[in-house]
Amino acid sequence: MAVKVNMKKTSVFPAWILSGLTLFVLAVSSCATIPPGDRERGTVEEQAPAEIPAEDIVEDILEAEAEDGITAGILLGFDDNYYAGWEAAFPLFDRYGAKVTFFVQGNPAFCLNALARGHDIGYHTENHVDLRNLDRAAWTYETLDSARALRENGIPLAAFAYPFGFSDPWMDEELLKNYAIIRGFGTTPRFYTKEAIASGLIASKSIDNTVIPDDTAFYQMIGDLLQTAKAVGDLIIPLTTHNIDDGAQWGIKTARLEFLLQTASEMGLRFYTYRELAPEWESVSPSP
Repeated sequence: MAVKVNMKKTSVFPAWILSGLTLFVLAVSSCATIPPGDRERGTVEEQAPAEIPAEDIVEDILEAEAEDGITAGILLGFDDNYYAGWEAAFPLFDRYGAKVTFFVQGNPAFCLNALARGHDIGYHTENHVDLRNLDRAAWTYETLDSARALRENGIPLAAFAYPFGFSDPWMDEELLKNYAIIRGFGTTPRFYTKEAIASGLIASKSIDNTVIPDDTAFYQMIGDLLQTAKAVGDLIIPLTTHNIDDGAQWGIKTARLEFLLQTASEMGLRFYTYRELAPEWESVSPSP
């Protein structure tokens, strides 16, 4: 059920906390309703919102933060096959202690290099096709068989990301037999706890240049999302882009990426990888 925070009451808390909490409760409630493989295709059932004073929520959050400490963070992923651009950004990731997950379409050499630097590798099919349009044999090749070469080279693949974010419901169950986490893709921000991510199905928000063309709007959005995650204390927000290039539509400008990494680092947020959030997966031997 969607929860509406009452913003009309006077509060001594900063406006970003209150507005961020509104975003948080709405996003968390919607993520349970919209399948992760749907790019904004799901609908949220309209229900009467419950009124909760914002001050009460903030008080509970600050108490929990004091007791448990902050485990909030970001789950940053890069999709497709922009290996040269990603490698060029390795020093930038190192500067801020950031670990990320690359959802690749092959290239064992890049994967081993990224793993050696502490990053993670997920799978994104070999040919980046809309999986809904394939027969079962072609689907199995793209999602499972073509991953065999990477796994045989010692590259663990704990997570799978749908090309374009598109899927049919039956695919989740089949893929979870071979991957610990299945990731959708869209434009709606959604927050998760570690436990929710470990359950196996999530959706990640696009932070590509084409989705957020205006720099000022991008910086404001990122600031709000990260501040919300930190305020709650135990939330993780999945974010996804593609190339690292100022002129790429499906990619992120270098200055934007650095702003994201620097802001998260200064806030004390953690940089998670998909494999890190699926610890039980390592005790299982996925089918190649």
